[in-house]
Amino acid sequence: LLFGNGGNGGAGDATHPNGGHGGSAGLWGNGGDGGSGVAGAPGGNGGSGGNGGTLFGSGGVGGAGGNGTAATAGQAAGAGGNGGHGGSAGMWGTGGAGGKAGTGGAGAAGVNSSSGPATPGQAGAAGAAGIGGIGGTGQDGVFGQAGGNGGSGGAVNATTSVGVSAGAGGTGGTGGVGAPGGNGGEGGEVKTVGALTSTAGTGGAGGVGGVGASGTDGGAGGNGGSGGHGGWLFGDGGAGGAGANGGVGGAGATGARGGAGGDGGRGNNDGAYGGVGGPGGAGGNGGDGGDGGAGGDGGAGGAAGLFGKAGAGGGNGLGGNGGAAGGGGNGGSGGGLGFSSNPLFDGQPGPDGPTGIAGAAGASGSDGKAG
Repeated sequence: LLFGNGGNGGAGDATHPNGGHGGSAGLWGNGGDGGSGVAGAPGGNGGSGGNGGTLFGSGGVGGAGGNGTAATAGQAAGAGGNGGHGGSAGMWGTGGAGGKAGTGGAGAAGVNSSSGPATPGQAGAAGAAGIGGIGGTGQDGVFGQAGGNGGSGGAVNATTSVGVSAGAGGTGGTGGVGAPGGNGGEGGEVKTVGALTSTAGTGGAGGVGGVGASGTDGGAGGNGGSGGHGGWLFGDGGAGGAGANGGVGGAGATGARGGAGGDGGRGNNDGAYGGVGGPGGAGGNGGDGGDGGAGGDGGAGGAAGLFGKAGAGGGNGLGGNGGAAGGGGNGGSGGGLGFSSNPLFDGQPGPDGPTGIAGAAGASGSDGKAG
């Protein structure tokens, strides 16, 4: 009730595949970590981290999702479990990170015909990858703390995977008062040569920056997570996650600055032959305030493989409104050419963001308008 940390959640087992949730603290203490899910078909989900104490304490870390088991005779491949969400902080503390997601199990190989011409049978589908846990929210006390980072998405690693998507990265947690938001988790990658049409995971979105207290600055928005790597053969790279908006500056005699928008995540590289680099995530908008916060930069597009096409740069964030206009963010650069020499395959840079609009002058004896 008063002092002490929350207990950790237990790991999953064959009877209870999901990990247990971490216990929350009372007044002063840290939340317990979530337990990990057990491997299976499907893999168990990770438990959520407990919340920190209402006065002091950080949130617990989310448990990892269990991996999906490989396919066997009469048993389909298991999907990976989702990562547990991070616990929220109390008045003074940090939000817990989201748990890593489990990987989908491998599909079964095809079986040749027992009579007539030997033809390969249809390979079994691989299990879906889990989604990364959401980062915990930062506390809203006197000194705001950052939101937790999102967990990474599960990977696809089966050698015969077709049409399977890697897991998306988790969203970053929201920042406490005036504190930055957490970064988004990285999208899951496609690790294998044979995953011709498997899709790399999208990066998680950044967490929103916290609103500033009276007269204080708003927090920066979290950056978007990188997109996952595509498979080696014709695999497309995952898209970068979106950068979050910066927090609004607190009201005061002189308005405080709005937080900067987070940068968009980078789109990751594609496969070696013919895949498309992932697009960069959009930059977040700067928060409003006395001076508008700068918009975040768009993420860079993924590079092209041999004969592939590079990903486009992400869009820019807008500058926030304020007494002095905030500058717009820069557009993300287009992806590199890789092995190609054709300029049509090159990604295009995003444009610079517009600057904020100046505020109108006030009438005699009255305040001017915010830009």
